[in-house]
Amino acid sequence: MKLSEYLEYRKLSQAEFAREVGISDQMVCDYLATPRRRGFSPETAARIEKTTEGLVTFVELIHPDFQKAGGE
Repeated sequence: MKLSEYLEYRKLSQAEFAREVGISDQMVCDYLATPRRRGFSPETAARIEKTTEGLVTFVELIHPDFQKAGGE
């Protein structure tokens, strides 16, 4: 699941999500605007994966063009 889809699914604002993860809302905003250029650090990606209970994966955050097997 993409981060933008997760925020919509949980009905969270970028700022609310940023607080849950412990990062700045600007980091979330920058990533959503340009995910290919503004990837998260491995440490932050791991925290996001944990916060989202695996719905947004580490790999999806580090490699936004990654597609799961089966074309999901």
